[in-house]
Amino acid sequence: MNAFKSMFGMGAESSDGKSSAGSSPQPPKNENDSSNNSDAPLSAEEANHHDAEVLEDQNKSIIWAIIKQIKIGSEVKHLQLPTFVLQPRSLLEKLTDSFVHPELLLNIPNISDPEQRFISVVRFYMSCWHTRPKGVRNPLNPVIGEFFQCRWNVADAKSNHTTTSNYFAEQLSHHPPHSAFCYWNIEKGVAVNGNLAPTYAKFMGNSAETKLQGMIKIHLSNKKDVDEEYELTFPGACVRGILFGTLLLEIVGKVYIQCKKTGYRADIDFKSKGMFRGKYNQISGSIQSKGKDLYTLAGFWDSVVTITNCKTKETTELFDASKHKEHEKLVPPEEEQQPNESRRYWLKVVKNMLAGNEDEALEEKRKLEAVQRASEKERKDANIKWIPKYFKEDSSGYFYYEKWNEILSQIRPSNGSTSSNSTKQ
Repeated sequence: MNAFKSMFGMGAESSDGKSSAGSSPQPPKNENDSSNNSDAPLSAEEANHHDAEVLEDQNKSIIWAIIKQIKIGSEVKHLQLPTFVLQPRSLLEKLTDSFVHPELLLNIPNISDPEQRFISVVRFYMSCWHTRPKGVRNPLNPVIGEFFQCRWNVADAKSNHTTTSNYFAEQLSHHPPHSAFCYWNIEKGVAVNGNLAPTYAKFMGNSAETKLQGMIKIHLSNKKDVDEEYELTFPGACVRGILFGTLLLEIVGKVYIQCKKTGYRADIDFKSKGMFRGKYNQISGSIQSKGKDLYTLAGFWDSVVTITNCKTKETTELFDASKHKEHEKLVPPEEEQQPNESRRYWLKVVKNMLAGNEDEALEEKRKLEAVQRASEKERKDANIKWIPKYFKEDSSGYFYYEKWNEILSQIRPSNGSTSSNSTKQ
């Protein structure tokens, strides 16, 4: 989902708790190449890019001080990032950005035609990426055992009936990073379970790329004749313009969506803009059944995606981000949260970030990271393996929310039919 680390990947703290940034030379400037000069004006396309960002000179110096320590082609694991490249929220909360358009997901089980159900799942998937803060910002790296919970109350426009969707996420591991989340709505027959395990970002000079391992499983049921599971994979992220030019985030890579029960599959390519060709945020793809292409997909994941019927050649709109409002999530007040709930855990860090107190925010962040390192060392010395509290591992290594089977039992048909053995833990 839109829940990945955009800047240098997930390893966002130093091993000694000290800032990697210090006094250093200014980043290099190519005075003769206006296309790669950080002082050059943005192109029209860059200026309109949601993630376009030009760093101030002081901030560029800090970034350059960090980059100097990295070898090109190496993985970035232990760095102290300045707070101006961080979002004031945890990754576990950022993952909820994928569920801000519940109307695109909750009504799918009631669609009678399996082909149209699959297309609707693809539509929902394409809606998961455009919600993000302005600029290139890295969410706070969750600590092991951290969790986040919230819900959405959505009123039906016609009946004014309100339905509730719930969300729960837990950080299963810190190094290597591994997050798990679950979203469900019993009344609507929808359950989503996801595992996200980003690789450490690889630094390539003026860019850094992170690949996302893991999978999302969507279970849909109308308690009658629909009982299906869909598998969805994640694209990766690439930050360009780290040393010079405009700082931009691109979603890149090939993903698939499939329903083994019905045999439908979609392959989608989040394209990277070439130096001289292409455009930002472009996608292409296809939907197949039994090896035959039924539809092609094209457009932009941050605006409009279209779908074309291969037989009739008719092209229609699949998703338009401007036509769907974002539903606000409801989160318990910090004072009612447990100490390791995201908003309470990061409270002092976030307050200082929002107030512009960068040094204070960084100091509070270091304190939390020091406690985590000490706990990790104690477990390592005692040879104790961390066991997640709310997500349980199955035989394949996939983690399900502890209430997953209970949720499925409430949304499935009364005859107890199942679409996949993957839900057995």
